[in-house]
Amino acid sequence: MSQDESVIYEMFVKMSCESCVSTIKSTLQNMDIITLDLANELVIVKTNVHGDDLVHALENAGMEVRIIGASSVDMSKLSEVPSSVGTLEESTAVVAEFKGEKYGHGEVMGVSRLIQTSSTAALFQTTISGLRPDTEHSIFIHRSGVAGAEGPVYDRFPPSEPPAGSLASSVMSDNHGVLHFRTIVRNILVWDIIGRRIAIHDRSHLVASSILARSAAVGANHKQLCTCDGTTIWESPQNDKF
Repeated sequence: MSQDESVIYEMFVKMSCESCVSTIKSTLQNMDIITLDLANELVIVKTNVHGDDLVHALENAGMEVRIIGASSVDMSKLSEVPSSVGTLEESTAVVAEFKGEKYGHGEVMGVSRLIQTSSTAALFQTTISGLRPDTEHSIFIHRSGVAGAEGPVYDRFPPSEPPAGSLASSVMSDNHGVLHFRTIVRNILVWDIIGRRIAIHDRSHLVASSILARSAAVGANHKQLCTCDGTTIWESPQNDKF
């Protein structure tokens, strides 16, 4: 894989002793561990593995994990962000969550992420369940629209590039109705799509859509307590990894 497919993930990993540290080292032995901080339950790793696969590997080893940040391997290679958007550190990753019927997403559950990896490209990775099995799907960015699959979603962004606003086309869900993949998207700036909508289509119709929200960069989000509702990061749903 090329360098722009590698990213840095920052994770809270519950650990209480050197045995936990050894388990993490063993699980991540083929990756570049940048930080492994027992006292603060913090792990930072550089990898070209799908973020969800990284989490599942640690969970299968018996660890509790939450990804709290993601960044390019070399932030100096990224373009300048317009001052109206914010700082580079807070504008290089976005996440969209699909949370089922309660949020107007039908049976669709999962997370899609884009992380700027160079001045002209971003890593797009997604794990989405609740789709029609063994079916071709396409994923687009839209300027606006509504959250549910029933309403209109329009104005693919940007309109000048064919296929307009395409993140992925003709990707097959598996026999369980799951999309799980990662790919590099060229000619895209993540800070241009903050607040846009990501939409999943199958061959016949719009399946679900969700807003692309800012996601924390490495080192930008160390809080473990949500001040809005008093829950800790470990009490949050497993889908809420950013």
